[in-house]
Amino acid sequence: MNRKEQLGVMVLLFLMCISVLLNLLFPILRPPKPMSYQIVQLANEVDSVAKVKETTSYNLKSNDKPHKAPQYVKFDPNTLPLAGWVVMGLSERQAAAVIKYRERGGKFNRPEDLAKMYTISPENYQAMLPYISIAKSNDLPPNPEGFTRPSFPSYPKKDTKVIIDINRADTSEWMKLRGIGPGFSRRIVKYRSQLGGFVAVDQLAEVYGLPPETLEQIRPQLMLTLENIQRLKINGLSAMALAKHPYVRLKDAKTIVNYRQHHGPFQSMTDLQKILSLDAAFFRKIELYLDFEN
Repeated sequence: MNRKEQLGVMVLLFLMCISVLLNLLFPILRPPKPMSYQIVQLANEVDSVAKVKETTSYNLKSNDKPHKAPQYVKFDPNTLPLAGWVVMGLSERQAAAVIKYRERGGKFNRPEDLAKMYTISPENYQAMLPYISIAKSNDLPPNPEGFTRPSFPSYPKKDTKVIIDINRADTSEWMKLRGIGPGFSRRIVKYRSQLGGFVAVDQLAEVYGLPPETLEQIRPQLMLTLENIQRLKINGLSAMALAKHPYVRLKDAKTIVNYRQHHGPFQSMTDLQKILSLDAAFFRKIELYLDFEN
């Protein structure tokens, strides 16, 4: 191969290297393509959906029917019927949630309590606030024009002189105490039955939802007799039967029965306290409910 042919080959190889290099760099140096119309349209639709969600954040469901412009009148939130809430801007679902709250024993003692309802937005509450009038007596407030005054069951008048035995009082007697309505009275009697009777007034603090201040308020009106306390026959009951008591977890009940099967009947609390997995708080609470007779 002469010198001229060698030069031609070198030029050809050089051009091939330049071509390969350009192919490698072109994707990097190429300017980005403009966003397609479909992508821009999709972004706009997503933004619209977000705005719709933002404007309906206080609706219970997005398919709530739109309602007319609110009309406000003086009202008591403890007695206003469903139609009244709808007239003042709530949907029927939202109004039904307020009514359901009242039927379960809920009560509005101050205007601020209404703001705690998750179905009522801050805007609704601020618009209603000047018209809220909560009755301070047992008398019903003036009937708002166009609404049917609801009827309510009459409960016993609260008497600060009443003294009740917490192991004997039925639901009607509990309701004579200030702060104890039908809901709390039923819970107290039910919990007493599950325990087998109260052995201390302080056990009332274990009743679900009972405010500590209510217990302290009625404490001077409470007395306790320890008659007819139902005790657990710890040497004869199965684990499932023991676990029905509020103070006995199923895990602890199984431990007790297993220990009894291996070591024989319990003669006293001293024998039970040999189970090291049970703590002092458990023994203190359960002691007066145990019967060690075989």
